[in-house]
Amino acid sequence: MGFIEPDRHAQAYERIREDAANSFSTSVLLLVANDPDALCAARILTHLLKEDFIPHQIRPVSGYMDVVREAQELILPNPEITSIVMLNCGGLADIHSILQLDEHRMDRRTVYVCDCRRPIHLTNLFGEMGVQVFLGKNEGSALSEERDAFLLLSAEAIEEDAGEEEEEEEEDWDNSELEALSISQNSESPARSRKRPSPTPANMDGKRKARQEKTRRHASARHLLDNYYNQGTWEERPCSAIMYGIASALRRSNRSLLWWGIVGMTDQYIHDRCPNERYALEYHLAMEETTTTNSSSTTESTSAQDVADALSTQGAEDRIESTDELRFTLFRHWSLYDAMYHSRYVATRLGIWKERGRSRLLGFLTRLGCSREQAQEPFTHLDAPLKRKLLAALRSERSFYRLEDLEFPSFTRRQGFRGTLAAGDVAWGLIALLGCGSEAIGRIGGVWSGVARTGNSGSYAPMSYSASQPPSSSSTQWYGGFWRAWDALERDELLRAGVSLSLGVHREVVRQVSSVMTGKHLLRGRNFSQVIITENDSFSASGLVAPSTGSDSGVEAEEESLVNGGRGLISPRSTSTPATIGPHSSNAQVSAPLGAQAPTEDPSELLSHLWDNGASLCGLLGEWFVEGLRDGAQQRWARRRDTRRARSGPRVKPFVIASPRSDGRGYFVCGFSGTQADAK
Repeated sequence: MGFIEPDRHAQAYERIREDAANSFSTSVLLLVANDPDALCAARILTHLLKEDFIPHQIRPVSGYMDVVREAQELILPNPEITSIVMLNCGGLADIHSILQLDEHRMDRRTVYVCDCRRPIHLTNLFGEMGVQVFLGKNEGSALSEERDAFLLLSAEAIEEDAGEEEEEEEEDWDNSELEALSISQNSESPARSRKRPSPTPANMDGKRKARQEKTRRHASARHLLDNYYNQGTWEERPCSAIMYGIASALRRSNRSLLWWGIVGMTDQYIHDRCPNERYALEYHLAMEETTTTNSSSTTESTSAQDVADALSTQGAEDRIESTDELRFTLFRHWSLYDAMYHSRYVATRLGIWKERGRSRLLGFLTRLGCSREQAQEPFTHLDAPLKRKLLAALRSERSFYRLEDLEFPSFTRRQGFRGTLAAGDVAWGLIALLGCGSEAIGRIGGVWSGVARTGNSGSYAPMSYSASQPPSSSSTQWYGGFWRAWDALERDELLRAGVSLSLGVHREVVRQVSSVMTGKHLLRGRNFSQVIITENDSFSASGLVAPSTGSDSGVEAEEESLVNGGRGLISPRSTSTPATIGPHSSNAQVSAPLGAQAPTEDPSELLSHLWDNGASLCGLLGEWFVEGLRDGAQQRWARRRDTRRARSGPRVKPFVIASPRSDGRGYFVCGFSGTQADAK
């Protein structure tokens, strides 16, 4: 089998370690996607590799074109690489084709795919050897029907190829036999000639029924696979949680590894890519690990360590604690009003882009017992009794404003005198660092002062790269963002600067949403809606949207961005006319990448392009529109239900976001849709 069940995840790492022990050079290659979950997973895995003294290379990738380039430049020329670990990439495409593994021997080379995105390409699961996919509990057994259909079609394809070869051989043999027969007939008398016996009607009926049965089985299997690939994209267990599970099974976990796993899990949840039921399960597992980690660190402390902590200026307390987190964006880092105003969950339900919505927000604060002056103060400066009063009032007043899910369980990490960071805040900071280039960093308010700044001109020194990761000239900013986020997981000053950068990103997103909604830029059609963004001086041109190269095709571009949870795509356009996206029938079903030549026959090939042409920070804008349109549809449906004119349920049409590119060559185009329950 080409997949690994949870009880064998640790054995896969043991195999990587054994293969590396037989090599005298770097034998492990990590291909890491450009998202917080993959970043945290890579941190956990590299920690284990370093403890085992295993040489390895880390190559960040922003799309499948990067993966192909790494295969051509690094993997194929180096037979010493025996283990290739792909983190949050590779699941949607045929790895043998992407890495060109069919052309080389795979007896000593294994590709390990840990990708939370679904559906997984069935060739990776049930196809040729050499690819191992990490799956969650019972995922493999749930694909038994798809496995049978895939193997049936694969076997029939092999039989057809063999049949074509046999037909060619039979034709050659028949031609030679006919020539010999004609010669013998000319030399013999007509009486001795014989006719070939014609097939009986029973034989003809049997062959016809066999062909019909084969055609029926083929059509049924193809229909099953089409439904599998066309059910839309979704995400399963985070990659970072799987990597932490390996560390825990090996009894080598610690507080930092647990924290990175929690950050990856939280990043998936705050972007609505994880259902509440699965998040609750992940939360309880993390809660058990937190209790174990905190208690073990307490019992292992010595008197000498206690003395050192007492003399330290950083404080002795470093703990991970559970907490009920509010859906107020980064509320610990600015005022309560700004946190609620820039919260997608709150703002879309109040309609803050309208004057009436802003008045409702102020009224909400008044009902909470918070004056306007207090709401404008930094949240950390408010008195402790006022904070407790606000929390109690929120729980009693939230149903009045349809904010029933205002809280969710999460974690914080206390770092002594350095303060406290929430897992959601860390995730937002990493997203900002990963998605913003140096140009954007310099335009969003000078949050990098003293971090990597040179002189007083506002320029920023180029980030340093390791010798094994030389970025090209067109991808320097993208590589810089990745390694800034990598360092930020262990450097508080970088992480806090990323959080400050995220505040600027959220301001730009809300400004764009308000501009679109109030300026009537949302064009509603019969089957879709579209948005054309024109005021993008600081949103698109500054680098908040992932950069692109000079290629006219999205597949040929070298600077693709990751798809935002499978709900959006972004690709360069060679024309100035924004394209459209048709209706979607399921959760996050996305059409072919605009500007890319995606195949239309095989749905699995279509899905392989989603990651290449995804949205980075521009996906945040799409999430706002999805949330706002969904909430508006639910309100309209509720009013019709009260007047007995309701349909079966609320419906959210797909829509398109088109933003002019900074180089003047067409548009960034993002397509989004509602949830499965909404898209009827």
